[in-house]
Amino acid sequence: MAKSLDLPARLSLVVLAAVTIPSGLADTTIDRMLLPIEVLGSESQTVSRTVALPAEQAESVRFLWLQIHGLRYADQASVQFNASAWIPLNNNTVTIAEPGRSFGGIGGGFATLVMTLPLPSGAVVADTNIIRFRFNRTDGVVSAYRVLALNFLTFEGQKLLPPGAFVEDAPETWTPPLPDEASIRAGRALWRGASLVASSLPNSPRIEAHCADCHAEDGRDLKYFNFSNGSIVARSRFHGLLALEGKQIASYIRSLTLPNPGRPWNPPYQPGP
Repeated sequence: MAKSLDLPARLSLVVLAAVTIPSGLADTTIDRMLLPIEVLGSESQTVSRTVALPAEQAESVRFLWLQIHGLRYADQASVQFNASAWIPLNNNTVTIAEPGRSFGGIGGGFATLVMTLPLPSGAVVADTNIIRFRFNRTDGVVSAYRVLALNFLTFEGQKLLPPGAFVEDAPETWTPPLPDEASIRAGRALWRGASLVASSLPNSPRIEAHCADCHAEDGRDLKYFNFSNGSIVARSRFHGLLALEGKQIASYIRSLTLPNPGRPWNPPYQPGP
């Protein structure tokens, strides 16, 4: 008779169902949860992840633990479990960990925040759970946020998902969405000269600036900090460009050959929030 698995072993086997998730501009099926979860682009944009828990673990879940980069104002983001109601994220619905709490929490001085969200009874079920993250609305400046880490907590604060349930996205594997030389040249021209609008808000005015006026002239900051193809396309559309033009710009950025040790939430020149 086969030896029965202990609880941690069983959890590691069922913690995540295979799930199709967005990585850059392509969909990929994996057995571990890809991080970060980038919630980009238009208002009401949603991104989902699928998590499976055994019954004894699902019953013990009381909180969702999150580390998020880019929450700049209340109700910018919402979370949904399965078919339950959407829960907005603000300083009343979540508990912000220190030191972020002492500096204003969501909307305060820290770009990256750790928080716990109390979950209603029955929100998490045995076997398959779908977690959805939504970008609710822009303030005319922000167009995204990133979930850097997540976990389920028991009442005592114990994390239930093991480290092996997650895998970090690998920028060194990213490629231009449009690798032909013509697209890369078009992206470079758009970076330096495309006509932009201030934001995705209705009736947003045209602005004098181009991408290269607010970023590094050649776009090296986007390469250095490893902004994903998806984030570049989403921000291009935020400023009034077409999706194709955003892909051309992303292809130009990917083509740059220079060191790229950072991430948007993790600048190499620490300290920083």
